[in-house]
Order: sequence, then structure tokens, then C-alpha cells
Amino acid sequence: MKIYTGRAHLLEGAMIEAVRASMQNDVDAHIVVVPKQLTLQTERVLLTALRLKGSFQLQVYSPERLCGRIFEAAGAPDGVRIDERGRAMLVRSAMRACGEALRLYRGAEHRRGFPDRCARQLELIRQAGLTPDRLRACAEASEGLLAMKLRDLALIQAEYEALIEGRFQDGESEFNHAVALAGGADFLRRCDVSFFGFDLTPPTLHRLMAAVGAVCPDTRVFLPLENDEAATDFDVFLPLQHSYERLCHICADFGAPVTRVRVEAPAAPPSELSHLARELFAFPARRWEDEPRSIHMTAARNPLEECRFAAALCRRLAMQNGWRFNDFMILCRDIEGYHQPLREAFRVYGVPVFLSSSRPAARHGLAECLLSALRLCEARPQPEDVSALLRTGFMPVDSDEADRLQNHIVKYGVRPYALFKPLRRGSAAELEALEPIRARFAEPLNALKGRLKKAKDLRGQLAAVFHFLEDIDAAGRLQARLDALAEAGLRETAGEEAQVWNRLIGALDQMASLMGDEPLQVSELRETLSESLEAAIIKNLPQSDDAVFAQTTDRVVARPVKALLLLGETDRSGADPDGLFNAAQLQTVSRMTRTYLGSDDDELSRMRRFYLKSALAMASDCLCVSWPLSGMDNAAQHPGQLTAMLRELFPRLAVRGGVTGDDRVERMLRSSPEAAMARADFR
Repeated sequence: MKIYTGRAHLLEGAMIEAVRASMQNDVDAHIVVVPKQLTLQTERVLLTALRLKGSFQLQVYSPERLCGRIFEAAGAPDGVRIDERGRAMLVRSAMRACGEALRLYRGAEHRRGFPDRCARQLELIRQAGLTPDRLRACAEASEGLLAMKLRDLALIQAEYEALIEGRFQDGESEFNHAVALAGGADFLRRCDVSFFGFDLTPPTLHRLMAAVGAVCPDTRVFLPLENDEAATDFDVFLPLQHSYERLCHICADFGAPVTRVRVEAPAAPPSELSHLARELFAFPARRWEDEPRSIHMTAARNPLEECRFAAALCRRLAMQNGWRFNDFMILCRDIEGYHQPLREAFRVYGVPVFLSSSRPAARHGLAECLLSALRLCEARPQPEDVSALLRTGFMPVDSDEADRLQNHIVKYGVRPYALFKPLRRGSAAELEALEPIRARFAEPLNALKGRLKKAKDLRGQLAAVFHFLEDIDAAGRLQARLDALAEAGLRETAGEEAQVWNRLIGALDQMASLMGDEPLQVSELRETLSESLEAAIIKNLPQSDDAVFAQTTDRVVARPVKALLLLGETDRSGADPDGLFNAAQLQTVSRMTRTYLGSDDDELSRMRRFYLKSALAMASDCLCVSWPLSGMDNAAQHPGQLTAMLRELFPRLAVRGGVTGDDRVERMLRSSPEAAMARADFR
């Protein structure tokens, strides 16, 4: 196995050249394995760089697809594959099966979000190869809260593995089977395989790489790691160094010799951007004494003005330099919070933008409708459940009727259970006007409640849920919303709508497959479905090949761009992943088991700096860093750490915009008719 190491912006070119050279060899296929979200982008990059219109030999896989190929060649394991939705369901079932045996986590399956957090923690534990027996041994060697956590997790893991044994395949068991069967996959002996786009890989993926390397005569792994351990910024790369060392150790266990190939940048004249890429987070850092022309800092009054500046800058640079819009990239820590101002600002300036984001299916109106309806079928429904259901827009009443019914409920204090019967409170005129609305609203709820009572098993309960979706014409309403969004030009949002039905029906199907025949309490049915939909992610898809791409800063930027814009660079700290172990407990368990159980606080901090540093190195011509002086809630904001570092590295770097009254910025912000009108209204 060859492990190519070098800074992130150098690896794509190295991967392309390695694939180009291997295409001269007499092999059946050239396989490039990348994270699932990068498959389409990598295919485009390779076809363009290699000047191919298409190739049956060039194949881009996700790790899951590579496992599938191994199973096709060497035999598929028993069991149906489950995703995050199924995993959350089975963890909830495992916790319920443990019952009184649990101490710290007894009854926690009913806490919103806990089964999903527990599932993520068990995923890391199983990726590390830890068994329930090893967790129990760690619990006996520990004390206090950590001992209780480990003991309960050992019980839950044992029940979870008993549930999937011989029946289901989750991600960890699927990878483990692929590792065991790789030796029997003959296609690996007749191809070359490149792993690209991975950084902190879990042990299961390391083992898959090593298993492939033991079989495939030409296996390559591209790891974004600085080659010089004496580099002044090497501290940022320590997590990647540890990942490299873990991979080498696992390869030795599999008998796959490792050769390190160091990828270095060709000699080139120093520039402001290359100086920044090298010196950011370095100690000591060298200054750039000249006035920078490719690096800019901007202060805006609020996020909306900041987004308008970004849109105007993209428009101006594209017109002046003849750049395409996909030559620009926007990075923002709080990309979800910036969605609305980004959409509005880029619409005003006529610049297409793609906002990369994801959200749980549980937050969609249809999911909220179903979950609120189930709450109303429980023993003690609350008034807010009625309000939530009326607001979803999926019940057979229009928005005006929903408002009138809600006002009547508030005015007369109508209890939720009273809505299942004809209205009694109010004047005769009010009752005559509102009773038909109430009847239409309550009819599918009454039917759902009746079917749930008659259901003798879980499948009957799930059938009742599906009939409710049919009664409210959920599929038809979704299609109508999709068509309206597409007609309005909101194709990204329409694409999200198209995913909801599949996520919801998939959740019902997995409940039917995973949770047996025993009927559940309505509250348990709702909670299980809610956890499953929280784990089901809806992602928007790009609708144009030429749009400004916007994403979070919490992952590596995989492609070079001409201009990079960093928005929202304030001193607000980011949120850490919500596992079950705190940082000290994570270090203790990792040390006791001598395994990698995920990133602690120090590693997370380094990885944030690594992702930011790698992103800045992707910009070839222009970098603009901006921040708002106040948030969307008008609360004061302060520049973040990056802005202070930029001022230290570039002493002559001036701040534009904000309250400085910069005439050049004002002219740029008025660069289109609609923008000029919006700017006048805004001020």
C-alpha cells in the first residue's frame, strides 16, 4: 500500500496523476473510493482532468458501495441492511429490553434525542472493536459516573447485538464482513484502488483499507498530512499524524506493507495567499509586510448586509474577470442561520447560489403533522399539540380555516379531546360556521384513533398510521407543494420536499421489519417514529452546475476555487458533538482500551483549525473574510480569532465596510437596479 501525504490542496492533483499513470497498466478497473457526498464531484473532476467523456474502467465508489462489490464477488452476509433510522429504533428496543437492569440510563429511551445519541456512541464503540465484555471490564476498573455509564452501555450493546445477530447488518457489521471477505473478492486482484477525501477515518474504514491493500496489488491512500514534522504549524496536523500511525499499525496486522509517498508543492514565487496558507496557526508566524491585494476583511452592520456584500462581490469579480459562479465558494460556521439572508441577497443581485445543508426529516411539516396527530391520540393530549397540527398545513383545512378554529379554541378554552366531538361552546352563528371545519379536521384523527385501538399488533398500528397519511392525502399535498416550489424557481427546496415521503415510508417499513409483532403504547409508537425521523436526514441537491457553493467550515473543502468568502467570522464558539462521554471520560476509556473512540476536545479544536487552514489554501486569487457587528437578533457581535490572526500576519490589511462609510463598497452594493432599490430601502 502507498500512502500519499501532503497538504490538502496538493492531494487532488496527486490523485489525478496517479490514476492517469495507472491507466497505462493492464488492469480491469481503476477504483476511486471517496466519502459518499463526494462521489458525483469526484467523477466530474476525474473525467474533466483526464479528458474522458466516459469510461467503464474508471469507477468512483463510496465505502458502502465498495463493500457491496466485495459481497457480490465473495458472497453476501446474512441479514438486511439498516440505516441510521433502523439503528435508532433498535437501540430504543435494546434499552427497553434492558429495563430495570439499567441504572444511570433507566427510562432514558423516552427522553427526546437520547436513543439517537446513544446509537452514535455505540457506533464509535463498535467501530473501535470493543465488545460488551471489554466495556464491563472497564466499568469494573472505573468508579463513579464513568463506571455507571460503561456498565449500562455494555448492557445496551449486548442487547443491540443480540437483536441484529443473523437478522440485520448495520454499518459496523457490514464493514467487518467486507474486511473478512476481501480476500475472496477476485476483482480486487485485477484492479487498482485509491482512497481519497478521508481525514480522521474510523478504525472500521482503516481495516477495510488494510484488507484491500493486502489483496489489491496497487492500493493508494491519500491523507492530508504535512510531511515535515518540524513545520511551525505541524500542531494543526497532529490528529492526521495519529490517524496515519493507526493506519500503518493496522496494515502491519493485515500483512500489507506500507510505503509513504510525500507530495510536495512545486517551487513557486511567494504570494499573499500561499503565505497565509503556510503561516496561519504557525508558531512563530512570519509577517507579510506589503499591503495585501488578494486578501480583504469586511465588517457589516448585520448578516443581511454581510450577505449582500458577498453577493455583490461575487457578481463584480465574475464580470471583471470572466469567472464562472462555481469558481466561488462561501464558508460559514452557522450556515443554517445564514440561509435566509444568503438566499435573499443573492436573489437581489441575480447570482445563483447553492446552500449545502441537511436537516432531520422530523422537522418537516408532514412529519410534524403525523407526530402531532399521534400525540392527540394519546391519553392526555395538550392544547399545543392541536396548535402544532393546525400549523403544519397538511390537515384538510386551509390556513384561514385553521386560524379561525385556533381562535375559537383559545377564546373558549376548548380541550383537545373535545375536538373529537361536535363543538358546544360559542354562539349559534359561531358553531354553524366552525362545526364543518372541526368535522373535517377531526375526521382523519377519529379514524386514526379508532384504527389504533383496534390494532392487535405493531403492523396493525403502522397500517393505521399509513391510512391516516392516505386520509389527509399527504402524498398529493406534498406533490402540490413540490410543483408550486418548482414553478416559483425554488428547485432546491422542491428537491427536499421530494425526499420526505421516502424517508417517512422508509421509517414505517423499518419499524415493521425491526420491532417485532408486539403492539406499542401510542406514546412509545410516536417516540420511536420521532427518533427514526430525527436520524433520517434530508439533503438539498444542486440544481445548476454553475452556482456559488456555500457550506459549513466544519469539513474539508475538496476542490480549488478562485475566490473564497468566509462569512460570520465572530467570536462565537461552535457546538461540540453530543456524545455520552465528556472529554475526560473519553480519554480515560480510550487509554484503558487502547482504542480510538472519537475526537476529544483538543483533537476537535485542532481539526477545526485544520479544516479552516485547508480551506484557505484552496483559494487561488481572492480571499474575503467578513463579520457582522450585530446578529439577526440585533445582539452585538465581535470579530473572531481569525480576524486577529490576519491582522497580525498582514499588518497593512485594512477593514472595509461596516460603519466606515467606504464609498467603494457602497458603489459595489448598488451595482444592480434591484440591489440599488433594496439598498435604499435597507438604509
